[in-house]
Amino acid sequence: GLGASTDPIAQVSIRWPSGMEQNFLNISPNATYVAYEGTVQLDVFAPDPVADTDQDGDVDNNDLMTVLGSFSGPEGVGMSQSHGDSDGDGDVDDTDVQKAIDQFTGPGNTNASVSASPDNTDPAYLLYDPATGNVIIDASRAPGGVFAGLSLINNSPDIDDGFVESLFVPLPFDTLTVLDNELSMANGFSAPGGLFDLGAIMPTGLDLSNLQAFLIQALYVGQRGTGVRSFELHVIPESSTFALCGTGLALLLHRRRRPGR
Repeated sequence: GLGASTDPIAQVSIRWPSGMEQNFLNISPNATYVAYEGTVQLDVFAPDPVADTDQDGDVDNNDLMTVLGSFSGPEGVGMSQSHGDSDGDGDVDDTDVQKAIDQFTGPGNTNASVSASPDNTDPAYLLYDPATGNVIIDASRAPGGVFAGLSLINNSPDIDDGFVESLFVPLPFDTLTVLDNELSMANGFSAPGGLFDLGAIMPTGLDLSNLQAFLIQALYVGQRGTGVRSFELHVIPESSTFALCGTGLALLLHRRRRPGR
């Protein structure tokens, strides 16, 4: 990225699927643009402020998580813009979800975050394998047995120590953000009891305390309208550990049987 630089970008090149290539010169950073094939038009995309639930200047996964967590359907009442009611009719329904997706810009303020609901009972599991860095999420304990959205953010200041984007296994979600420090998805689904493999996206060799320190945000929304909840993190023992445990148990049983002979 450009970091805090405010200097214009000398040139941005776009190669369209048709094979056409366009060059745009002296582009201001820290903005989202819409380009049009075959024209010199480059519009600055400004998100609709009603879709920006936390008013931080972007419409990112935090806003989508808020909308999904507050989902009431058309019969809801008392909802406001901060809940994701983008059309002012007092509810958070499919129209509001679609509005947030259509206005999605991605994260422009990485300090923004959402909070888990206080009634976080029976949280869904996030299973981490320290041998491979693989992560599996378990929907069986999520409300309704589904995932409508999730957000994982790590505290790594070094791109090489964050999420391994190239090994991420995409899930059936409408909106994805896959960065070295953020992995988030919204408006997705899963079958009841579903285990979803995210791939070997994490650094290897973390114990539970290191995993908890690495993931500064590990949130999900189950069934729409059930609020934002925290994953319960688990470190999966390596297969060799299970093998050793099995061997030890077998020896113990063998020794216990010998006196009876």
